[in-house]
Amino acid sequence: MNGKKDYLFDTDILIYFLAGKLPEHTIEKIEEILGYSFNISVITKIEILGWKGHVLFLLHFEIDFLQSKMSVITLKHG
Repeated sequence: MNGKKDYLFDTDILIYFLAGKLPEHTIEKIEEILGYSFNISVITKIEILGWKGHVLFLLHFEIDFLQSKMSVITLKHG
């Protein structure tokens, strides 16, 4: 273990965050985590990219943001 915390974000939390639907104290904590790095599953990546709540500009921002800060955890069978 490297001494730092690793976070795995759920789809709903990221969507609520991007939509501005979370309490301020939660937004502050998420922004802190997003400042260094985080993880999402490949399923969450697909769900975020398929989310209907964003406009084209935000889609490009979200793709760049996700690719710059995250690690995608692949699913393994068995």
